[in-house]
Amino acid sequence: MVALVIFSVLVGMGSRFVASGVRQPFVADRVEPWLQLMEESRISIQNLSLQSPLLAPGTHKNPFPGIAKPAVLSSWQLDWKNTGLVGYRAAHFAAVTQHHKTIEWYVFHKTQ
Repeated sequence: MVALVIFSVLVGMGSRFVASGVRQPFVADRVEPWLQLMEESRISIQNLSLQSPLLAPGTHKNPFPGIAKPAVLSSWQLDWKNTGLVGYRAAHFAAVTQHHKTIEWYVFHKTQ
């Protein structure tokens, strides 16, 4: 009987966290598509030719149209940032979901 009461309390406590997770879209959505987008953007940055227009400073909307992006993504962009490291720049990616949440990640790119 004691075990049943303890089990019921644990289930009740666990359901509270599940309910809060459903209200948070980043918790409710799967993470794998975002990780795949980040990895594919890293690989695409590494494979850019030195003459690529994406290496120019400024903001580039939908930088890699060939990359399969998550279904909940409404837009994404690439913006170059200077780093304090000689010979490196940071590719700052920002993606906006249909839930109006922003996900940002950086990829460091060797310039020399």
